[in-house]
Amino acid sequence: MLASGAAAVVLAAVHLLARRFEEALGVVPRNRWLSIAGGISVAYVFLHLLPEMAAVEGHLDDAGVGLPGIEEHGWLAALLGLVVFYGLEQHARRSREERAGGRTHDRVGWIHVGSYGLYNAIAGALLVRKAEEDTLALVLFTVAIGLHFLVNDAALVEDHGAVYRRAGRWIVAGGVLAGWAVASIARPDEAALTLLVAFLGGGVLMNVLKEELPDERRSRFGVFLTATVAFAGLLLVVRP
Repeated sequence: MLASGAAAVVLAAVHLLARRFEEALGVVPRNRWLSIAGGISVAYVFLHLLPEMAAVEGHLDDAGVGLPGIEEHGWLAALLGLVVFYGLEQHARRSREERAGGRTHDRVGWIHVGSYGLYNAIAGALLVRKAEEDTLALVLFTVAIGLHFLVNDAALVEDHGAVYRRAGRWIVAGGVLAGWAVASIARPDEAALTLLVAFLGGGVLMNVLKEELPDERRSRFGVFLTATVAFAGLLLVVRP
């Protein structure tokens, strides 16, 4: 529990210290380090998070839960994660188009902050599971998700400005700690945790790709590709 708690503090600190981290990386163009973080996150999702869904059916069958006649519960959860965060992104885009200055309405900002607080709570809960696997699994998860949080933080600042800086950052950081605390005390069963893994994986893919695909983000494909290949190679070599 101590190791997973320390990892939760690290992930929460990513949001609270993101501005200082960006200042420290001032010599590195913002789009470069965002592409590096995105590439690492995507590699982790495809080589670690999504493969974990292969076991979901066994856990759901053992628990006697799941939708009758459907075998793809894990993939449905991943699809749900992707669709939910795509919907949030479209909601923010429409709000930006309605207002001058490129910022969203405060109401939209708070909806996003609350959603990302829950998203981070899922990541916090999964720290407990990773710690039970082994130390390496916990470290890899913390590194990949921590870098992913940097990508999310940059997008939330850009979209919601003062709402996020004033209180939102504390809410999403607190979400990590809350999720970890609940999972440490309540100990969710394996079926629930596996579905959370899938939902998180879908959300990560959506949040990373929305930063990489649009032209206005000015992402660096070469940097993204290099980071993806390098971290994928590392994961294959040190697979827990």
